[in-house]
This record gives sequence, C-alpha cells and structure tokens, in this order.
Amino acid sequence: MRVIPGFPSLALGLALAICLSAVPASAQKSGGSKGSGSHSAPAPVSSNSSNYRPRSAESEFDNKVVYLSDDNHPILKNDLPGCYQWPMSPVLSSTVSVIGLDISAEARQQFNEGCASIQKKNLKDAEQHLSRVVKLNPKYAAAWVLLGQANKDQGNMKEAEKSCTQAREADASYLPGYLCLAALAAHEEKWDQVADLTNQVIGMHPVRAPGATYYNGVANYYLKQWTTAEKSALLALQDSSKSQKSELHWLLAKIYEQKHDRDSEAAQLREYLSLAPDGPDAAVARRILKEIKVHAAK
Repeated sequence: MRVIPGFPSLALGLALAICLSAVPASAQKSGGSKGSGSHSAPAPVSSNSSNYRPRSAESEFDNKVVYLSDDNHPILKNDLPGCYQWPMSPVLSSTVSVIGLDISAEARQQFNEGCASIQKKNLKDAEQHLSRVVKLNPKYAAAWVLLGQANKDQGNMKEAEKSCTQAREADASYLPGYLCLAALAAHEEKWDQVADLTNQVIGMHPVRAPGATYYNGVANYYLKQWTTAEKSALLALQDSSKSQKSELHWLLAKIYEQKHDRDSEAAQLREYLSLAPDGPDAAVARRILKEIKVHAAK
C-alpha cells in the first residue's frame, strides 16, 4: 500500500493533510509477520493524492451549522478553511475555537489570502501571508495549522512541526492542531506518537473526524495492536468518502490477515475490488483471494 497520514489512495495512505510521501521500505517491514496472503504492509496515506483530498463541497462537511434531529440542538464545526488538506479536514466537532472568533480584520484578510494562495499552489506566497497572520494574532490556531501545511508542502519539516505545535499550544481544543502533528509523526514513522495524538482527538469525541480514526488504525497496525487497529479502521469507514473507503477495506484486509481471519480478509478484499477494480493493489487482492479459495478447498 501507499501512504494516508492522512481520512484519497488509503493505501495506507489516522497519514495529518499535510501531504505525505510514501513510507520507506524499512517501515513496510515493521508491520509484523506476514500472513499467507503476504500482500505488502500498509503505508501512511499521501494526502496530496487526488483521491485523498477531502471534498469541501460535501454537504456534511460544509461550513454551516448542522442541526441534530431531536431537539434541534446545533453542532458547530471548528473553523476549517476549504484549503485544509487531509487529515486536518474534514473534521466536525461539537466545539468551536473561541480564539478563532476573535481575530482582527487584517489578520482575517491575510489568512484568506494565504488560503487562496494555497489553493493556487503558490506556497511561498501563502507562507508569507500566514506568517503575518500569526504575528498579528499568535493565538490563531487555524493560521498555525495552515502555515504548518504550507511548510510541509515545501519540504520544511522542522518548520512544519513548529507551526503545528504552536497550533495546539494556541488552542488545545482545536482538533486540526493534533492531526497536523499526527500527520508529521506518521511521515517520520513515529507510530507511538501518531497513536497518542489521535487518541487525544478521539477522546474529545468529535462528531466526525475520519482522519483521526484512520491514522489511529494505521498507527495501531504498525504497533501490532490488531484489535484496536480494527476498531479504528471500522470507525473511519463509517465517515470516509468513497475513494477513502477502498483503502480502508485494504487496511482491514491486512488487519484480518494478521488476526488469521481469512474469511474476513477475503470479504474486505472483495469490498476493495468492488470499489477499486483497477486500483493499485487490485492485482495483489485478486491473487490473495485465489490463495484463500484454494486453501479453503483443502
């Protein structure tokens, strides 16, 4: 599989969207002993992959108030700009960043210009705008996350980590700050950190945060915590888009392979093929299904 850090190839691909490069071969050997299927270990998701980029047009993740059906109680999403990448977006939370609501007009203008520059892939320009924002309002967590994203996309990993850390310190309730750090940790194959950061996000009970559960599943896969990895991957599957689901089925197949549950592994491989018949792992999936069938017939 290829990399998430990632919640579009899931080839593992919790990696947070900050775009991730493919996991090195050394990491692909760290996923535990191979089962008889012997398909390649998942790698953390490349958030710059077109099918992993969250679609801002998805109604459930738009920048509006979402009302619960029973008492009409509003659930507000954190301030998530449309230029956020996976896994920082989509995130739907029951809390709103109060700090983010008290930002100067000049800072907001600079923020919007930085966001627009990111959408145009003008990262240097975006970095300049966002640097001005955090100087004007150093507690603006969203700006720090976006700056971290711009840092990472330019290959400035140390600066990206500083920016993402500042985001979390500026507002401890702002979930993208944790996911920003989780994606960077996944890029460095620091799976304990990825698990810890995504556990914190999940512990805040977001309404939807497929990036958190996805990365949590990836991290626990590499940590050989198969049951926890399975639980997180199944949760991510509920909230993910169609393009993400195919890779989640692939991850689940890998998990069931390690748990020696060949029937469940086969079921997940069939789901993967139904969604991605020409996907990057389609040939391997078909080969493994044949092996499982032959084994079952003996």
